[in-house]
Amino acid sequence: MQKLQNARPETLRKFFVQHHSCKRDNIDRRLEEIRRAMPATHDAAVTYSCSAAVLALVRIVRAVRDAIVCYDQQIETLTREADSANR
Repeated sequence: MQKLQNARPETLRKFFVQHHSCKRDNIDRRLEEIRRAMPATHDAAVTYSCSAAVLALVRIVRAVRDAIVCYDQQIETLTREADSANR
């Protein structure tokens, strides 16, 4: 949370817009919530282990996203080939 709170507001705005959250009111509200947020714990073991778990999950989501892109490309290729063969 500290890293997030230390980030420049413009950096966070750019992140939100890149991730399809474009309404200025929503972004402003989120920035204010981030600024006022208090950590649930100061226990380093908890925060480090949870951060590691989140990073691992992000890697998994990226791998799944990449696999979906690959499947989509294969489906498009197969569909084009099937359309050509049926003409």
